[in-house]
Amino acid sequence: MRISPTKLMHGLLYLTPVILLTLASCGGGGGGGGTTTPLAAPSIPAGVTASTGCSAINLNWNTVAGATGYNVYHAASGASAVTTTTVTNTSYTDAGLRANTYYNYQVQATNSAGVSSKSNTVSKQTGAACTDVGGSIQGTTLTLSGTSTVSTMAGAYPFPGYVDSSTGVDARFDLPANVATDGLNLYVADAGNNVIREIAISNGAVTTLAGSINGASGVANAPSGPGTSASFNAPQGITTDGTFLYVADTKSGTIRKIAISNGAVTTIASGFSLPAAITTDGLSLYVADTLKDQIVKLDMTGVTLSPNPYAAVTSPQGITYNSGDTDLYVTGASGVSQITSAQVVNNLNLSGLNGTQGITTDGANLYVTNSGNGTILKIATPAGTPVKTTIAGTSLGYKDGTATAAQFRNPYGITTDGANLYIVDTANLTIRKIQ
Repeated sequence: MRISPTKLMHGLLYLTPVILLTLASCGGGGGGGGTTTPLAAPSIPAGVTASTGCSAINLNWNTVAGATGYNVYHAASGASAVTTTTVTNTSYTDAGLRANTYYNYQVQATNSAGVSSKSNTVSKQTGAACTDVGGSIQGTTLTLSGTSTVSTMAGAYPFPGYVDSSTGVDARFDLPANVATDGLNLYVADAGNNVIREIAISNGAVTTLAGSINGASGVANAPSGPGTSASFNAPQGITTDGTFLYVADTKSGTIRKIAISNGAVTTIASGFSLPAAITTDGLSLYVADTLKDQIVKLDMTGVTLSPNPYAAVTSPQGITYNSGDTDLYVTGASGVSQITSAQVVNNLNLSGLNGTQGITTDGANLYVTNSGNGTILKIATPAGTPVKTTIAGTSLGYKDGTATAAQFRNPYGITTDGANLYIVDTANLTIRKIQ
């Protein structure tokens, strides 16, 4: 689904004159001035807590009055080398970690007057090893709920554009569509800008991996890199096997392959009719070909595999591979459907759906963007009837905060790094995080 670009809002700045009055006493001088309290170094951050997934640890702490930033010290337990990361908010995600390993953290507040002492050390162990498959990190069940927190990771509503930035909130997107992750970075198909963006999970820094707005609406390859010499035509679907990205370049009807290491771009398949989404089980690619109402299976080099099509689904919009039951799950005109390895299509028959778009999984539960309602759904798929709950969103709008009080506007893509969910909030031109 393509959404009309958000119009820029213009404001007026009114200047209010300030009249300074000088009072003079008889035989005396003019008025005096008050003293300014010097800025003091901030106090030690309190309330430092950590929660874990299989390959990432979330750190949170209380706001420190007067602080303009925070230094996060982190290292594997027993390691001599300590890494420092500076952030401006009160949370940090340490991504791409080893499984079953303890990590230690301290936080220090900073401002122009100096730095605080470090907080007490917080230790947390990562979970069991996970699998990078289907465009997400799968293997540990997420613990998110309505009391989780929604924040804006990158982009700013209502400002469309094309800006990379070391601070995610200063970056700009234009109709971002889908997202995948390798556990270290998010990869966003920025359809309106015809580029693929890379976002560091640790600090939200946004860069362009492939494509160029100067070569907009094209299909040029860059087989030796850099990726910014290639061109795309409204890319929407994206997935990864951890080494390469696979992109459904929607308006060109092609499947593109991007090397994460250097951005090299090649075209590996063509002849599709508005391919909207793509996923992988690590051995094959599965393409949701929207106008042809079908799922097409390819090998990793782009060769079509039999049967062709792999399955028939009405107007498929999103697709993911679930490592837990080795089945595919698809969103579309029929809601949410399961496709078994025997190519049998089963509709989950869920009520309350309104324009389902993106879909991902942690290997156990499904997570779906219910675009028309501005909500994020969790679908548990035990034996028997699937159970649907709303874990974030309440109505169309834009609001961070507690998950069930937050607002999204036409959310599209969704993925997980094994600890958090990341949402492409298309009409709000932002990338949101649920943790």
